[in-house]
Amino acid sequence: MNRFWTCWVKGTNGGYGYQHTTREDAVQEAERLAGLPVNQGREVYMLELVGCCKKPPPVQWEEIIPF
Repeated sequence: MNRFWTCWVKGTNGGYGYQHTTREDAVQEAERLAGLPVNQGREVYMLELVGCCKKPPPVQWEEIIPF
């Protein structure tokens, strides 16, 4: 799995579906989202992938960035 970043606007259910392949792209998107009138005063979080797991059992973890 490749490293990626996504953005999330606190208090909403949207804005976190796109996977940015660079940190710079995610920063730009976070700033764009923060500037939208609908998001006025809301915090925009930039989230980085640190790992993923898969099911069925046994659950298998793949670390992207060491914890």
